[in-house]
Amino acid sequence: HQGALVALETESLLHFRRIENRIQYHQLGHTHHLPETPSRREVLGRQMGYRDDPAGQLMAEVERRRRRVRRIFDLFFKREETEGERFPVPLEEEELEALGEWLDALRFNHPAASARQLIELRNGRPFTHPSDRSRRLFDSFGPTLVTEAAATPWPDNVLIGFAQFMEAKGARDAAYEMFDLHRPVITLLAAIFSASESLTATLVRTPDLLDSLLISDLLHLPPDDRRNRRRLAEILDEGGPVAETLARIDHFKAAESLRLGVSRILGKLDRFAVMEGLTLLAEGYLAALMELARRKLVEEGTDRPLPPFSLVACGKMARREMNFGSDLDLILFYDGDVEEGLPLTLFLQTALRLSKELTPFGAGYDIDLRLRPEGESSPMAVSLAGAESYYATRGEGWERLALVGARPVAGDAPCHAKVDQLLRRFVYGAPLTPVDVGRIAAIRERIVGEKVKGGKIDIKFGAGGLIEIEFIAQILLMEHPDFHPPAARGITYATLEEGVRRKWLTRDDGSALKDAYLLYRSIEDALRMDRVKPVNAVPAEGPDLIRTARRANLPGVGPDRFLDTVKDARAKVREIYETFMAARSGG
Repeated sequence: HQGALVALETESLLHFRRIENRIQYHQLGHTHHLPETPSRREVLGRQMGYRDDPAGQLMAEVERRRRRVRRIFDLFFKREETEGERFPVPLEEEELEALGEWLDALRFNHPAASARQLIELRNGRPFTHPSDRSRRLFDSFGPTLVTEAAATPWPDNVLIGFAQFMEAKGARDAAYEMFDLHRPVITLLAAIFSASESLTATLVRTPDLLDSLLISDLLHLPPDDRRNRRRLAEILDEGGPVAETLARIDHFKAAESLRLGVSRILGKLDRFAVMEGLTLLAEGYLAALMELARRKLVEEGTDRPLPPFSLVACGKMARREMNFGSDLDLILFYDGDVEEGLPLTLFLQTALRLSKELTPFGAGYDIDLRLRPEGESSPMAVSLAGAESYYATRGEGWERLALVGARPVAGDAPCHAKVDQLLRRFVYGAPLTPVDVGRIAAIRERIVGEKVKGGKIDIKFGAGGLIEIEFIAQILLMEHPDFHPPAARGITYATLEEGVRRKWLTRDDGSALKDAYLLYRSIEDALRMDRVKPVNAVPAEGPDLIRTARRANLPGVGPDRFLDTVKDARAKVREIYETFMAARSGG
């Protein structure tokens, strides 16, 4: 019966979200309080679709759903008995040193600072006055918090995260009662606060996102493009000023990113499912962004008819391999002349501006258009005629490599078909020549020199890094255009698997490349999920190295062996890559 109950409460969550959106839109602020005046409740009730007695029906339905959600919540999060669990010393200033010694024995990296944090969680910061009830509640669940923190890779961050979350959430008594009655919530938050500073910041910025995580089966749900687009369509249908709609879209993006991140941390979704989920989220976001850009131009009175166009994804988005912090490599093609392309350029500029705009729930994506023909020296929107001329006469081998897997993600179907034919001719129409491969290899060496500084261990751009595995997979796809990798495992890994099966690679080389790919992606997960920005350098020493090693969670590889494991993988990948490229360049 659990699945049926979760389905009911998922619907209740969406119902409360619709109420929340309307309250925050009209009050122009981050609030969750229902209006107190009858007239405002009547307006809100009508907006929710109630007709006979809008205010009365609204309040009755809210109360009914609140009672039902609470009953289901209690079924999912029953309190475990913890009799006898208590702090070894009182949480008072005079016991700070003894408390720090206790935390030091529990493997906290900064025990003195964490001891101070515990005291403030119980007693409040200077000049604040928590209630006696909140202190008693913390004395009850606080030892569980410390135990859960000590079991994570970064226990100090758990206490910091709890303190930040409580400051943002407020209502200390109610929150502490929830933690005391429902200890699995502490486990969930400890996992988030330890594993990711970025996800912690998301929860601190929008504490109500915790509500969706407490419907436990949502963490098991696989990626679903239709579910994403249905919710985004509902947001767009709610109308209102563009700025308000953008904030709601960013709220959805933050919530779904958080769900995917927590699902990965807890092991409920594997790496490939999360890569697919992040890719589908970006595709749905782009579709909503296109519609919002159109509305923005209408709002500003500058909208013009647009020619048929095709927005094409390249890079990780195209290969369905997005990670936290990945940007979007895009090219916008259109079917028309230069004059017809001018409104499309304005349309694209508007979409880019909206994606960068910071709302209370964060921003969209960094969008990179530099892979278009002629790069930054050309118009942002590229005509099909201009692209065809460029690719036929001036397109380089490295551009062909960069466009492997490129695919339309938004726009008009007839234009998609024309763009797909154009790109297939350019990318797969002829084999790479030895000169092409030699130039690609030279570009690769230049990337190492430009991107990797000071002897850093860079798992993407460094020698033997992820980019060399991707180059091998992309060249294999150009050599075998009849193979169409399944989306479920990302293009790179699926191509390596097929390479072994079809003997494009030796079994030993294919296994080494697959192992290294999974190693690098595990480390990338640990680095990027933490900060959600393009971090590729492995810490060389100290607590950050230990933290990364623990988060990467490599079977049988502790922090002491972590760097050696990475160095061995890089050396093997480099050896395979150089042999692979030499065989195709005549070197």
